[in-house]
Amino acid sequence: MAAVKQPRRNYTEKDLIGKIDKLEGEIKDLKDMVRTLAEIVSDSKPPKKKEYVYGIKGIADLLGVSESTVERLKRDGALDGAYTQRNRTIIADKEKVLQYFDDPYSRWGLRSKTRLK
Repeated sequence: MAAVKQPRRNYTEKDLIGKIDKLEGEIKDLKDMVRTLAEIVSDSKPPKKKEYVYGIKGIADLLGVSESTVERLKRDGALDGAYTQRNRTIIADKEKVLQYFDDPYSRWGLRSKTRLK
């Protein structure tokens, strides 16, 4: 059996103009979406780089207190989660240490408002 050829459709000028208008509308929508995404990406900030202080002396200098005060805070658990210690090496996350002292409900938070600033 021979394949039956479908007659070729002849588009009118009106049909073609309608299709072009539809495509132009879709292109406009795509451009708007790309602009919106570009604004979102440009508004987002890169992640903040972590800063560390090293040793008891580094923490004491950061907080403006003595080394014995830092030892006492460490012993009392006030700095738990803000530092890592392996043997005698102490590395403290600067932001976490300062965050504890900014907490108005912490024992040291109320004093830090007058002492550190």
